[in-house]
Amino acid sequence: MNQPWKLSIASEFEEPEPGLDLPALLRRVWSHSSPWICLFAFVGAAAGLVTGLLHPNTFASEAKLFLRAGSREQVTSESLLDLGEPQRPAAPTMSDELQMLSDVQILERVARRVGPGEILSAADPSDQDGRSASFPVRIFHWVQGLCFRVHTPPHDCSGDCPDCLYLAVKTLKDSVSITNERPSNVIVISCTSTSPEKARDLAQAVADTFVERHRQQFSLDSVLAAGRAKLELAKQARDDAACAYFDFLTQSGLPDAENHDPAVLLGLMSVPNEEYETQLALKRSLLAQRQILLLGSHTVDEMHRVERTIDEQVARIDERLATAMSDKRERAAHFNEYQRIHDDLDLARTTTELRYKQLLERFTSLESLASTSIQDDPNLHLLQAPTLEVDKIGPHRLVFLIQGVIAGIAAGLAIGLAREWFERRWCHPDTFESHSGIPVLAVVPHLPAWDPHPQSGVPTIGWSGR
Repeated sequence: MNQPWKLSIASEFEEPEPGLDLPALLRRVWSHSSPWICLFAFVGAAAGLVTGLLHPNTFASEAKLFLRAGSREQVTSESLLDLGEPQRPAAPTMSDELQMLSDVQILERVARRVGPGEILSAADPSDQDGRSASFPVRIFHWVQGLCFRVHTPPHDCSGDCPDCLYLAVKTLKDSVSITNERPSNVIVISCTSTSPEKARDLAQAVADTFVERHRQQFSLDSVLAAGRAKLELAKQARDDAACAYFDFLTQSGLPDAENHDPAVLLGLMSVPNEEYETQLALKRSLLAQRQILLLGSHTVDEMHRVERTIDEQVARIDERLATAMSDKRERAAHFNEYQRIHDDLDLARTTTELRYKQLLERFTSLESLASTSIQDDPNLHLLQAPTLEVDKIGPHRLVFLIQGVIAGIAAGLAIGLAREWFERRWCHPDTFESHSGIPVLAVVPHLPAWDPHPQSGVPTIGWSGR
């Protein structure tokens, strides 16, 4: 202390030297704010107890479904066509099935099936108390049941209340879990609720809803309806083509048109004309007579007269032959047109008949497949019934208590640190020494003005912060 001590008003607010003495700081905080720290620790513990009180017991139940991809899952709307197609649509994978079962509307069906009130209300924990339950546990469960009854929905949730249904679906999102046991085709359904029975019933409802959703997704009713309509159209087309074919044969005027063979028809329509053959033979005879006449010994006048007569007859025969040839060409053209129409109608009749047979065959197989589905044989079925687990999985109330105490202590320390930070007075010797650098030799205790003479003979050191 060779240097004189010069203390100014500004030196009180100077920043401390570099370096933080954490133990000293904590001692100061505790000495200044220990009541606040204890108070907040107590409040945190109380908050942890209340949190544990308001959290009901949680029980789990597990069910398993088995997915067996079959022919029903590979049927599409095009199944009635392309019978000769070697490749079939790929069966849905486990990932596809899980994506389908993750639909929120399935949880809405579960909520409607179980009831929003049953999902939102907590079970009375005293119902799980056996003979071995202690008296404090019974009291705790009784208080819990009283709190749960106070927080029950204010109205009946059995109807279609949109708010209760929304809350029930939101609760199911947190309490229902769907996983896959790789690499198997087993789907694991895990459900949690406030009692073992409610957890088991919820898991059963979820499993039944999943099976029903799978059956609806791969139901053949829509495919059968579309196939039935296609089959009716194919049948109508077949009947129209057959009627057009037989009407054409009937209108042709030929006998026994229904059983008429086109080859026979060709022979009937190409029968030589008797008139044409007769006139042709007569012309040949006249030409032969004319040749004989030219070679014979006749007078010139007689030869000219006979020759004129033969030429006139030959001219008339040529006219009749031209008429017969024209009629023959018309017959050939008519036959060609008839043959073309006949072939087209016959091809249409054959094609529509074949298409109808193919559709009928495929539709019959689909009906057989659909009848198998109707007989309660879905490819997604229950492998393991929901379990009844009497051991609760939560909540961990001791953790809530510890967390509350830690949070309370942290809040008390935060208040103490804030008080130290904003405190501008030197209330402790170590604070004075840290700011001034001068050691403290002695401390004058604070004596109340109304008690200048303390009862105890030895004055004590008390820091009031004044």
